[in-house]
Amino acid sequence: MQPMIDRIEVYVAKALFNKGVALSRQGNYEGAVAVYDELFERYGASDVPEVQAQAPWALFNKAMALSQQGDEEGEIACYDEVVDRYGADGVFGFDELVANALFNKAVTLAQRGDDWTAIAVYDDLLERYGASDDPWVQARVAGSMVNKAQVLAGAAGQRRSRDRALRRLG
Repeated sequence: MQPMIDRIEVYVAKALFNKGVALSRQGNYEGAVAVYDELFERYGASDVPEVQAQAPWALFNKAMALSQQGDEEGEIACYDEVVDRYGADGVFGFDELVANALFNKAVTLAQRGDDWTAIAVYDDLLERYGASDDPWVQARVAGSMVNKAQVLAGAAGQRRSRDRALRRLG
């Protein structure tokens, strides 16, 4: 009987995940967040491998939906939970997910002007995955290098402008 229950869990988890995606595509981010929460609450601790694959991505997608709602704190908290739960050494199969979470977190931090924290997150991504041979992860590594350089250039430009203004004031 257990294999039948496991199959039902797989179908329900996939249906919830797809429902969350559909709601996001329709612009119903609040509804999507609720569905992702339901999926994660129901199946976040499942021991069925196909179900386990849905819950982490639901948490990531929840972060994206929160971003669309303008909830940067909630978004960042979800990315942190993804990294905390699935970014530890020995957690197999989630490098792409964690790399995406770190990348998106750094982008959000930089967009709100928290440059040095963004740089630290980019550094974390580079340290964790700089040697990865996964092409999807390497795309995030390359993007992190570019974004980090842009953030550093912006911070340096701000510092030069501030220094010029202070010299003028005297």
